[in-house]
Amino acid sequence: MMRKLDYIIFFVLFLVLNAINFLGIPSLKEIMAIIVVALIEAAIAGTITNLFTRIFFKKS
Repeated sequence: MMRKLDYIIFFVLFLVLNAINFLGIPSLKEIMAIIVVALIEAAIAGTITNLFTRIFFKKS
């Protein structure tokens, strides 16, 4: 069971962290790049988190 809340939390976290890297007002192209990179990072981090929870916290 994959927890969607994990993906949302990671997406918001990575979106904020990637947006901090830009000083000033980013253009539309940079905003789209920030969103795409945050989606990719959130997918990777969420998947790794779910794999670890499945391996280490199995239901008995």
